[in-house]
Amino acid sequence: MLDFLTRCASTRLPGVFSFWPAHTRPVWASQVPEDADDTAIMALELARHGRLSHLELLRVLCHTLVSYRVSPIHSSIPTWIQPSAFLTWLSHDPQHSNLVNCYVNANAIALMAYAEATHLPGDQAACQLIEQGLNWVGASASRLKSLTPFYPNPREFYFALTHAVE
Repeated sequence: MLDFLTRCASTRLPGVFSFWPAHTRPVWASQVPEDADDTAIMALELARHGRLSHLELLRVLCHTLVSYRVSPIHSSIPTWIQPSAFLTWLSHDPQHSNLVNCYVNANAIALMAYAEATHLPGDQAACQLIEQGLNWVGASASRLKSLTPFYPNPREFYFALTHAVE
């Protein structure tokens, strides 16, 4: 499994990981950019198992994740979204809507904690984003689902939060 994760390293962006190895990416996903979620999860697991050094892990954080954060909020963005929290897609292409996803931010927090890098930009904002998002949800199932686009079951968010706390 670790060999597979290693093969998922992006051929375009150093220190970034994709859902698929480059040579197996489906045609329908050819324009899907790499994302913070896959990068955080894969880098963390590779580091835990000795495939990435602490320095390489810090490079992933500093040169990739920290570079893709929410810019100052505009009035049309939901109030729970925090400036400086992590964006989903590792792309600055204006053709891609770059959603904010609490699941992605939970995995970024987990990576930062493991790397002992919670002082880096984005960590506190990601924590606030998750807290304010959960407060905004209240008892609404549809609001809860909107915190984690791309994930069909909100229980996955619970697992990501548990993992981040761990």
